[in-house]
Amino acid sequence: TSASDTRMYFSNMGDWLDVSAPGDYIYSSYYTGTLYSTMRGTSMAAPHVAGLAALVLALRPGWTPDQVREHIQVTADDVTSYGIGWDDKTGWGRVNAQRAVAALLSEASTAAPARASTPASSPEASAAPAVPADPAEYAPGEVLYKLRAGVQPAEVLATDEFAVEGVSTKQAVTAADVWVLHVPAGQERLWLERLRADAQVEFAELNGIMHIE
Repeated sequence: TSASDTRMYFSNMGDWLDVSAPGDYIYSSYYTGTLYSTMRGTSMAAPHVAGLAALVLALRPGWTPDQVREHIQVTADDVTSYGIGWDDKTGWGRVNAQRAVAALLSEASTAAPARASTPASSPEASAAPAVPADPAEYAPGEVLYKLRAGVQPAEVLATDEFAVEGVSTKQAVTAADVWVLHVPAGQERLWLERLRADAQVEFAELNGIMHIE
């Protein structure tokens, strides 16, 4: 999927597809000799899913591969416009590591989620179950965003819409050119939508980084 949460034009598709994962402008360990670089492609998307499988197994070491796959599918976000549920272009949706882990941390039972993994287009397919409630706790008052090439934060934040007391910005990940917008706690989603509506902003997300011991 792309940085704007849409299907990449070069992405493979078919009735075998389970899920999608970010593969556009991913900050990589590829070293150019002077700095680390961003890359795009399935080589960037696959590690997202492999890493998520490792997180799930760390919390449910007794699960089978099918159980891990099922959990990754049921906690994916159906972010695209190809219809509700499974489709042959993005599968069950874009993986959501925070959601998958949070669901396991909140579960009293270690039972695997139950859902047939048969594509929804087939006669044997069962309806997708309700996705577990997402108890995600985002960093209060923080929204991460990346601007399009050549755009400076001052160009976006100088507008009257952003010139509000209690709103400020600073660089969060220098090498990836990601910024954090500090806003009054409780207004995170309001400012998230404002950033996403600005054509100069490449992407924006709530700061939901989790640290698991």
